[in-house]
Amino acid sequence: MPRPDSAERNQAMTHTVRDVLHALHRISRGRVVVEAADLLFSNNACVVTKTSHIPGKAVTELPGLVVGRLDDAVGKVGLVMSLTENFIELAGALEIDVLIVHHPVADAASSGGVLLRDYLDLYGISLFEFHEAFHGTHPGVSYLHGFVAKTIYTSYLGNPGVNVYVGEVLPGIHTLGDMCGRVERLMNVREEDEMLLAERRVRNDHQLEETLVRTKVEILLGSKDSPVSRVVQFAPHSGFNPALLEQILRSHPDIDTLIAAKGRLRRDHPLVRKAKTLGLNVLNGNSHGYEIYENWMPLAAALESLLPGIPLYLLRERVTATLTTGVGTPELREYARLMADTHLLTSKAPK
Repeated sequence: MPRPDSAERNQAMTHTVRDVLHALHRISRGRVVVEAADLLFSNNACVVTKTSHIPGKAVTELPGLVVGRLDDAVGKVGLVMSLTENFIELAGALEIDVLIVHHPVADAASSGGVLLRDYLDLYGISLFEFHEAFHGTHPGVSYLHGFVAKTIYTSYLGNPGVNVYVGEVLPGIHTLGDMCGRVERLMNVREEDEMLLAERRVRNDHQLEETLVRTKVEILLGSKDSPVSRVVQFAPHSGFNPALLEQILRSHPDIDTLIAAKGRLRRDHPLVRKAKTLGLNVLNGNSHGYEIYENWMPLAAALESLLPGIPLYLLRERVTATLTTGVGTPELREYARLMADTHLLTSKAPK
């Protein structure tokens, strides 16, 4: 529902939630759910249920409006990768009217354990989901890593979600070192390094770690001087495996470099071992943490053209890890110990 104090603000707005829906429909080339039939009768291939077959944990992607009313006015739009209560709270505080979320959302899991509709209605926020409907709309991931995708496989050999890109390096990219330098420059990794150093100083915690710093581009096989010409890129968390690699190489025998993007490979991963026997380079490219730049910055540029005048906010995560023994003030740690000793470690059952 609209915010109670939003009547005057709404009058100054020129766009609606419906306009956002139509913009996403155009950007996705018609993949967004616009009519109920697209959802109810599975006319849209991007309406897909994903499951690990863990009871009760499946989720269905709904590309389009998940929560909200089409005629509501829109003054601010927020772009998010994975929805959590932190983003809902920030959007509410900033009076953002629409959140466009990349990854699928689910009641409670994406909204602090409570119902999505209740939480979003509290702040008058409309929510769009835009995942598989957006994938494949641009070749940005390969471009950022320094190559042009000449052949793109979606659901490679009938495996859902296994998207594979085969291509040739861009001018000026000759070695793995060139690729690494390009990725780090475009992702502004130096700034992430400086942010981590600053936070360590402020928190007086020199063991504190952060996602984007710990998951930089990394050479697993080869060296900075190893030549690169023909590349295959894949997401290792999608199920790409040595058998699929062998099949790709039968179709493209001139491949010399593997790039893992989104998820990352460990050095002892079967794909790395297989690549070593084949004499291939292996590179861990951008982790999933960098996808907000890879995907949502191009989306923002497109929305700026289609919805002129609407401020677009990039709502970013900063995920850190620190030992709990060094978190907060002495008073906070004393509080934690008090709650543990007097409630969590007692033999009395909670009422």
